[in-house]
Amino acid sequence: MKLIRLITAIVAFALAFAPKPTPYSGVVASGESAYESRADLLGATLFVFSESGITVQNGKYSGYSIAGNELKLEESGTYVLRGSTSNASVKIRKGITDVVLVLGGVVLKSETTAPIVCAKGSEALIIAASGTVNTLEDNELNNDKTHTDNTDAENAVIKCKDGSNVVIAGGGTLNIVANGNNGIKGGASTEYDGDSSLTIAELTLNITAPVGDALKSDAELNIVSGTVNVDAYDDGIKSELVLNIGKQGTEGPSINVINSTEGIEGAMINIYSGDITVNAYEDGVNAANGDLVNYSFAMNVYGGRLYINSQTGDGIDSNGVINIEGGEVAVHSSSRSDNSPFDSDGGFTLKGGTVFGIGMHGMGALPNTVEQTYIVFGANSGFVGGFGGGFPGGDPPTMPGGDPPAMPGGFGGNTNSGISLKEGDEIVITDSNGNTVCTTTAKRTSTFVFFSSADLKTGDTYKLIVNGTEAASTQATTEAGANMFPGGKGGWGKGGRGSTDNGNSDSKHNTGDTDEKPDIDAPNEGKPTRVPIIVCAAMALVTLASVIALVAVAAKNRKLKNSNRFVE
Repeated sequence: MKLIRLITAIVAFALAFAPKPTPYSGVVASGESAYESRADLLGATLFVFSESGITVQNGKYSGYSIAGNELKLEESGTYVLRGSTSNASVKIRKGITDVVLVLGGVVLKSETTAPIVCAKGSEALIIAASGTVNTLEDNELNNDKTHTDNTDAENAVIKCKDGSNVVIAGGGTLNIVANGNNGIKGGASTEYDGDSSLTIAELTLNITAPVGDALKSDAELNIVSGTVNVDAYDDGIKSELVLNIGKQGTEGPSINVINSTEGIEGAMINIYSGDITVNAYEDGVNAANGDLVNYSFAMNVYGGRLYINSQTGDGIDSNGVINIEGGEVAVHSSSRSDNSPFDSDGGFTLKGGTVFGIGMHGMGALPNTVEQTYIVFGANSGFVGGFGGGFPGGDPPTMPGGDPPAMPGGFGGNTNSGISLKEGDEIVITDSNGNTVCTTTAKRTSTFVFFSSADLKTGDTYKLIVNGTEAASTQATTEAGANMFPGGKGGWGKGGRGSTDNGNSDSKHNTGDTDEKPDIDAPNEGKPTRVPIIVCAAMALVTLASVIALVAVAAKNRKLKNSNRFVE
């Protein structure tokens, strides 16, 4: 008993003289998130913002200065922000590392500059504390292009300058309202300032950018986890160099680009995991950067779930390659004839995943490197019907001298010629046994459907059912670019083997309308495509081919070289 009393007395003595927890030490519950657990909250310095100024409750970190409504962090440490103000800013000094900035329930607005600035070469962890909602907002004056006299403009709500490495994380919510220009802007990597990166993880991040881009980096941008919702006038999510979404073996982030001009853009885009919805006025996902020369532009999908709705542009557009190895990809692209679900300048590689595309037929719409079976139902199919070989449908024309000239086999025909889909059409793809492979709803006028999955069987016949009626059928293939322009029913001469690919997807999108996610899906628009121009073009090609055939016969039966060129 004496021993117990002695221990009790020692504990009581220790507690009596132990450092008292500060009022802000409970801002973050230990272990709420991986990044929050790193914060030294027991020793943090607390800043409370109000309309009357900034008050301080000191912890063990005193590397700061306050000048009016501006707080400068000048040394490493953990700093907590609370309160509300209509005009203040926080700036992390150039070259300072190991700064932890905890948003513990703060509303921070700024009239002329960015609410938070991370200067060149700085390293900072910005935490939205678990259980808190935080709002950062700028003013329209925070744009030096439209307000050239404002020397304080930073053109973003959170501005991370060149050479900075910033992580924005935590278990709470951060709302960004960008009235000046961009929402969050990461810096560039330079020889003088060093490498730069911007990473988003764990938190719920909501960005509204009615003037510029929502989330942008001039260097590497990583969206590892958490929830990211962006509504932008310009680009939704953009990196001038590498954009990484998710990590292999993880659930990844939930990303919703509600509105944008171009949804996601980067010179190299790598999608490893996550659930991503993109609504864009122009291209949905674009691997490009007009300022880079001789760069290996690439759009790589290794996993995750990607749903794209593009109103007037391509679904996925790459100035280099498109490479799909896994995950689920569903694309509803524009009804404009010069756009398609997939458009690549450097080639389209299909190795795996479940891939669906619906829209118009473009030159890069089909994979040219294929390791997985796919099917296509093409609107432009049929009018080249085995170019140089089987001409579009019907009996061979009567030719002088009896039998029609022997023509080299072309890409031949299918029965999916001239499909025309309109907004609201219910689309079902079935296998040879009548089993449903996928279903979706057309979002706008479409004449091309692509589908690929590991479940398709090469050589099997698949049907496209539109509003309960069979519209087309095709055979599954693994041929590279096996139907840049799928053939119509072969006519006279030996028509080549044509094929058509289909696509389906059920997914969710948010551009004003909410759709059910199927196995992949998207939005709607447009009137049915009309075919007369295609028919006229077909007849012109038939006439031209006949003339060529006669010339070939007259030239000592010299055979024409088979053409592999596809005409759009």
